[in-house]
Amino acid sequence: MATSQVAHGKITKRYIEDQPLPKGWAIDELGEAITTARAYEEEKQGAMLPLGGLTAGYKGFGLAVIAELFAGIIANHQVSGQCNERRVNNGAMFVFVDPEYFSTYEANRRRVEALVRLVHSADHSEEIPMGPSAKGDRVVLPGEIEYEKRQKRLEEGIPFHDETLSLLADVARQSGIKSSVLGPFDA
Repeated sequence: MATSQVAHGKITKRYIEDQPLPKGWAIDELGEAITTARAYEEEKQGAMLPLGGLTAGYKGFGLAVIAELFAGIIANHQVSGQCNERRVNNGAMFVFVDPEYFSTYEANRRRVEALVRLVHSADHSEEIPMGPSAKGDRVVLPGEIEYEKRQKRLEEGIPFHDETLSLLADVARQSGIKSSVLGPFDA
C-alpha cells in the first residue's frame, strides 16, 4: 500500500496514456496542483501528496516515515535521502502473524464475516464525493476491486493501451526476446 495519495504507478500510467492528473495527487513547490503527468514524470516537478492530502496529510506523512524506516532497517536498504537520484527505491518489510496463536480459526472467521457484512451493508450515497480514485457504486473492502478485476482479466484477458504495448515491445526487443505475441508492434 502506498503511503501517498495514490501509488506512483498510477501517475506513470497516466503519463504513458497522456491523461491528466486529478488535483490532490501531486503539488509543485508552491503548493499548487500538478495536473499533467508529464510535469511530474518527465520534468521532475513537485512531489506526491501523502495519504490524507492537504487536509490530514500529516498522518499519511507520519505513516510514510515509519514505513520507510521499517523497510529500510529490516531490508538493510537505502531510505529516501540516501540516494541522489530520483528513482524507484523499494526496500520492503513483511510481517507474518499466525492468527490462530491468539484465537481459533472459527472465532476469527466469525470476526471476518461480521466485518465483511458490515462493510457491504453500508449505505452508499452519491451525495458524498469519493474522489477521483474511488470507483463504483458500493462500499467494498480493501483489495476487493482488485480481486474482482483479476477474475475478470483471467476470463477476458488484459486490455493494454497502445503506448504501453509499444513500450513493452521495445523492452522485449532490447532484451532480445522474439515473439509473435507482440502483434502490430513486432517490427
